[in-house]
Amino acid sequence: LKSPIENLKVVDKHAVESADQVLTNSKNIREKIEDVYGMKAQIIYPPVQMEKIINSKKVNKKNYYLTIGRLYDYKKIELIVQAFAELNKELVVIGDGPQRGYLEKIAGPKTTLPGFVDEEVKIKFLQEARGFIFAAEEDFGIVMVEALAAGTPVIAYDKGGAKEIVRDNYNGVLFAGQTSSDIIEAVKKF
Repeated sequence: LKSPIENLKVVDKHAVESADQVLTNSKNIREKIEDVYGMKAQIIYPPVQMEKIINSKKVNKKNYYLTIGRLYDYKKIELIVQAFAELNKELVVIGDGPQRGYLEKIAGPKTTLPGFVDEEVKIKFLQEARGFIFAAEEDFGIVMVEALAAGTPVIAYDKGGAKEIVRDNYNGVLFAGQTSSDIIEAVKKF
């Protein structure tokens, strides 16, 4: 007898093999689909409202770094907050979630957590930031594209969608490991 998971794997593989076409949101996931299913997937990148960002009122850059995301462990925002506490540099963390209280406790004196903000405020923060920090491994990573559209370089973990969005030493800096030390070195390099 097969386990329920094994049965689901068989059903899943059969369903995918019977599809006329497989679509995905990034090269990163296309490679995983090819590894698991042996099929080629067509990439359709997620929609990003770049025109809204590009056409918004321009603002001057300020001396803070920014990260945006749901405040969950897998987003690795804790690593960013720890790194900036050690660097003693300004950091703005936009988002909300179960880790918020913990992040507020470990944040350095130059870190602010304004919570959830509306789209216009988010765009202003993206435009003003000196750099955008992203430490998670995402399928794609829409907010990195939004940061670049706002004219803000991205410092990101060199896995997943970041590899498709950020060109090291061109529109940002990529770092190899998911530790606060790796982030510190990337910010210094930036």
